[in-house]
Amino acid sequence: RSTLFPYTTLFRSRVPTLCLSKQQCLFTATASPDRSKDFFNTSQASILTHPSHVEAQDVTHKSDGVMGIMETCHNWTTGETRNSNTQQILDKICSSVANNPRLMNKAIAEQLTNAITNPKICVVHCDKQRLRAVTLGDAGFVVVRNNSVIFQSQRRSFLFNEVPVLKEPHDVTQHAYHTEIELQSGDIVIMGSDGLFDNLYMEDIEQIISRSSKEELASNLAGSAMAAGCSTRKMTPFSERVNEETGQLWNGGKPDDVAVVVTASQ
Repeated sequence: RSTLFPYTTLFRSRVPTLCLSKQQCLFTATASPDRSKDFFNTSQASILTHPSHVEAQDVTHKSDGVMGIMETCHNWTTGETRNSNTQQILDKICSSVANNPRLMNKAIAEQLTNAITNPKICVVHCDKQRLRAVTLGDAGFVVVRNNSVIFQSQRRSFLFNEVPVLKEPHDVTQHAYHTEIELQSGDIVIMGSDGLFDNLYMEDIEQIISRSSKEELASNLAGSAMAAGCSTRKMTPFSERVNEETGQLWNGGKPDDVAVVVTASQ
């Protein structure tokens, strides 16, 4: 189960006419350093777009001690895309959180209920040694200490692979998970869309961390998750969930975009 699939290696894809090489499968990749705030010195982001998607469905934000990941509301069975301005929504949420991190719920509720959407979002605020986070749907984050995952955020979906529709501000409070953690020097916070956590086990992530520099970690995680998502052989968290929750047999990963944000403490 914990076999590591390097991002330089791709396997037979569920879209074989598209996913034939590293260049084709890793269709869009961005990685950019950023100075974070107080306790954290650098942040890295990487976004990989699955070749079956016309445009990226995952977006990221990182500035002023606030990091966020949000997925365009997309029904992968019908092809329907619920929102086209996902980046603007996430940027507004993170800007509001930077101004008042104690009102994370309100910032998220104002933007998401106006959009009337069913989002997958994770927003993290880091101030000195305290981390505050809100997660909704199956985007999330982990905290890594000494190359081991010591905390993993909860994920919530109501029907398999679906998240709730938010129509009223109180829906955010009802459905979101809130986390506060005291961090230590040297901790690494890894945020990811469901494309990361559906395709890599925690032990996979720990192996990649142990073999990567901080500058390469985001891109290595995203690439490995994309490779696993293109595989039809590797056992993945997603294939286990399909088998357990639907009774259907699924081999391999979940074909999806992957977004990763990594921030490391001093």
